Amino acid sequence: MELITILEKTVSPDRNELEAAQKFLEQAAIENLPTFLVELSKVLANPGNTQVARVAAGLQVKNSLTSKDPDVKTQYQQRWLAIDVNARREIKNYVLQTLGTETYRPSSASQCVAGIACAEIPVNQWPELIPQLVANVTDPLSTEHMKESTLEAIGYICQDIVSRKTADCVTTPSAARWF
Repeated sequence: MELITILEKTVSPDRNELEAAQKFLEQAAIENLPTFLVELSKVLANPGNTQVARVAAGLQVKNSLTSKDPDVKTQYQQRWLAIDVNARREIKNYVLQTLGTETYRPSSASQCVAGIACAEIPVNQWPELIPQLVANVTDPLSTEHMKESTLEAIGYICQDIVSRKTADCVTTPSAARWF
């Protein structure tokens, strides 16, 4: 519950509350990043949490995975890959189950899925992701929210993924077969 309150304070107009919340989140990430990311992904996945808490949790997860600075992005991706496989699996499960549950755009879950995918796919991890995303879009029982957030995730992946060989957007024939 404390984490949700802190996440909600990340949009506080009170500068002291905002700074205290940011400081807490930064410290939690330093102290135990895997546990912190699992807890954030739980907040994101719970539709009973406020939109503010869910969005803030998603942003924290996404921002721990990616950066506009290519060197920082590489560092964050390596840090992600160093996290225990069970913790990573738990986080991935939570962000995937969040797809389609958000009523706002951009989808925080889509951004998180893409951040993880951009770290894992180039090193041949998370092979079940693309088939899962395709199934989300093509399943006649999928909701419109599910289809939209899944397509959003695919778009972010295509936009941000870097090939191990070229450092360009993925344009290899093997990537084309995913879609």
